[in-house]
Amino acid sequence: MKKRKRVGILGGTVAIFVSTFVFLEWVFPYAAQLIVGYSVPLPMPRTLVIWSMVLVTITLAVYVASNTKATEEFFAPLRAAVRREGPRWQSIVLRVAAVSVPPIIGLWVFFSALPRTAPPATTRQQHPGTSGPSAAPYVGLSNPFRGLTADDRDAALSAGRALYFRDCAPCHGAKHDGEGPAARAQSLRPVSFRDPGTIATLVEDAVFWRVNEGAAGLPPVSTPWDSAMPAWHDDLTADEMWQIILSEYDDADVEPRVRGMQ
Repeated sequence: MKKRKRVGILGGTVAIFVSTFVFLEWVFPYAAQLIVGYSVPLPMPRTLVIWSMVLVTITLAVYVASNTKATEEFFAPLRAAVRREGPRWQSIVLRVAAVSVPPIIGLWVFFSALPRTAPPATTRQQHPGTSGPSAAPYVGLSNPFRGLTADDRDAALSAGRALYFRDCAPCHGAKHDGEGPAARAQSLRPVSFRDPGTIATLVEDAVFWRVNEGAAGLPPVSTPWDSAMPAWHDDLTADEMWQIILSEYDDADVEPRVRGMQ
């Protein structure tokens, strides 16, 4: 209580807002680097920073407006500074802020909107090849449901489609276009399997590795929080994953690469 009286609600809310932004913008990248063990800082996605600051602002606004006393205490220093009823330093701080804050915000928005020509600090691979040690056990695996008779293959496709719509379509979309209902909530949108630059560039053992291990199995070059892909080995059998993969290629109307993972 003593600290609250000393800084006041206005000072406390400003301190919380500023310290939160400083943590997200400058402390978090180095904390994430230390936790992940990566060679460079790993900044939080800009969208997540913005949403975090919006939530902090809403929380502070709700607190200030929660009762008349808190609202009065919040605006009292501002009212006193405008009327020059408080200490002289409050009036000076208010004038300096009124003159300096708008151009500072304008310059920040201007420079944030400028096109950047510098390369990113890290090179990211959404679908890496054998760049991670967890891929080694999967190299050379083949889909047991390819090369079956027409009837057996159709049965495998039907089973794979049912599993896909149950477990995969919420993110990857019913049309395999990456437009599932949960896709917009992710910082990295799921890829479209219909794009010839996605699963068509991969052999099936790489896709099986990706499905089985999920985001946790990706190497550091894929930065864990960029992918929401779960590890399916606890929920699906190997045959079920192969059936899903078979149906994904078939329904996306693309073929897997036939060479070994590069």
